[in-house]
Amino acid sequence: MAIIVAIAADHTREIHILPQARRGFVTIPAGLAMALAVFGAGYWGLHVATYGIDGVVATSGERLTHTPNPEHPHTPLPR
Repeated sequence: MAIIVAIAADHTREIHILPQARRGFVTIPAGLAMALAVFGAGYWGLHVATYGIDGVVATSGERLTHTPNPEHPHTPLPR
């Protein structure tokens, strides 16, 4: 991404092509920035939806599908 910013910020470059194509090239950095913003918003939105606003991961005891049974403490795991 840094090289794209460097290309967009380069004031010495000259494009010797058709004016219609030149206008199209001007929108490329803005489109890439917009795509990065949409991707970032989606990523962090999914992160907040998964881990909550505080980002606290549950302890291993809270993630168990079956709680430990004191009557059968050494039951083998199903295979």
